[in-house]
Amino acid sequence: MIAPAQNAPASAIESSPAEQHIDPPCLRRRAPARLDLSLRSGRCPDMGGRRVHVRAGRTLIVQVLPQSASAHVDITAEEPLRMIVPVSRVESGPVPSYHAEYVGRSLFRVIPLPTTGKLHISLADGFPNPLRVTIPVTVWPSLLTMMLWWLLASLSIVGVRWQSMVAHSRSPWDVFPQVWSDVPFLLGLLALGVVVVVLLRVVGSVATLVNVND
Repeated sequence: MIAPAQNAPASAIESSPAEQHIDPPCLRRRAPARLDLSLRSGRCPDMGGRRVHVRAGRTLIVQVLPQSASAHVDITAEEPLRMIVPVSRVESGPVPSYHAEYVGRSLFRVIPLPTTGKLHISLADGFPNPLRVTIPVTVWPSLLTMMLWWLLASLSIVGVRWQSMVAHSRSPWDVFPQVWSDVPFLLGLLALGVVVVVLLRVVGSVATLVNVND
């Protein structure tokens, strides 16, 4: 083995670029310095089961602050999230932030079960592969949708029950005493509707746990 000369330049004894080991960039240094999710009211959305939960019709505000001023942030979303305010760059302080707004929608707008989409945040900071943060977002049906389903189901049951009552009545005035006597049944139907809504909530919670790692 021949030792290098004592007066040889440093570049002559360094390893070639192919032999040098380059550490990958630290993900902590590439991640956003701040990532805020909030509702229009300013409150933080509910979080649980490794995902964000919002009601249909509610606006989800996304604000991203990268660590470097030269980084570019892009925000996209899958159904049932729909963009209402596109991604915009906000010049505030030494590092600009990025702002976007999305609204949750129920499946076909009438299905009383939650659906889950994903919010993708891509951060291009000069490295070959942009950093991407994926946030699952579950959109729950609105209270109006749940009440509409409860009302339609109740009217269907009451209609079938009262159909024979009206058909066998001698006059329209004979229906009112029978309807008054049917008040306990109507109250029981109201309580049953509440139970069904709770059951739908439980079924929806179980459904959101499927494919949680997708």
